[in-house]
Amino acid sequence: MLLDIVLGTLLILSLLIAMAALTPPYYRHKPGDGVR
Repeated sequence: MLLDIVLGTLLILSLLIAMAALTPPYYRHKPGDGVR
């Protein structure tokens, strides 16, 4: 039961890291760069 919680948390974290890594640079724009 605890293992399910740990695995679920790791899965969500890995998905978030993967999405952040795959996000194109224009989504992580700095103020003044212009919004696309």
